[in-house]
Amino acid sequence: MASRLTFLLLAIFWVTMNFFLWRSEFGGRNELPSAIPAEKIWQKVLTAPDTSSLNIYHHGKKIGYCTWSANVSQNRADAALNADDFEPEGMVRSPSNYSLELEGTVFIPALTNSARFNLSLVLSTNREWQDLLVHASARPNTWELRASALTQKVHLRTEDDSGQSDYNYKFSDLQNPQFLMKEFGGPMALMFMAGMGASPKTNQIATLSLGLDWKAHNDWMRFGHSKVRVYKLEAKLLDRFKVFVFVSRVGEILWVHLPDELVLSNDAFTHF
Repeated sequence: MASRLTFLLLAIFWVTMNFFLWRSEFGGRNELPSAIPAEKIWQKVLTAPDTSSLNIYHHGKKIGYCTWSANVSQNRADAALNADDFEPEGMVRSPSNYSLELEGTVFIPALTNSARFNLSLVLSTNREWQDLLVHASARPNTWELRASALTQKVHLRTEDDSGQSDYNYKFSDLQNPQFLMKEFGGPMALMFMAGMGASPKTNQIATLSLGLDWKAHNDWMRFGHSKVRVYKLEAKLLDRFKVFVFVSRVGEILWVHLPDELVLSNDAFTHF
């Protein structure tokens, strides 16, 4: 009798634990997404253990591919002190900065050759950007842009059949509407800003908000014949265009939806 009672109690415990596990994983599919801090998701992206391989689509047509990777650098002093410690590979006890890399190839109909691009961004531990490098090439043209938050300067280098050109700007110059219109297009700059919803009046152009206010919540994505838990980030670009980013629970980029139906889709989805 005692053995049967013990077996019954163990069976009830096993069923109960499995029920709670099932509910935590699948029971919330019909519930409204719950909001979470966007900073929590970005921290997972910055410390993601794997590289994200992404296909690039425009209006449903594949036009290229790219890879996204994140790395964490450790303070040299701490690394030396902990050199003899037995820690899991890849663990960073005291990060000094984060670095993000985006590189790939895209086909642009206006160009005869495919364009290759590389973007490298270094962030401080409080996620403020420090250095930015953007390099793009489509034979015979190359473009390279370097920006530094420390020096508050931007260096632009272009190269084509006619030779190489270098341009240097201060951040204060790029925040001046008159300078932008004079340097990058005059009336065309006015038309572009007007199309974005800005008035050609100087005081109104200067107050155009380009910052992104990210909102995040838990969500679901279909992966093959099942659904998996993901994080969803969303924001508005220039207060008009919606941007969506879906991130896995460990920080891998799964899906990015940008204006004009530009989509980045994780390569894993093509296998299902």
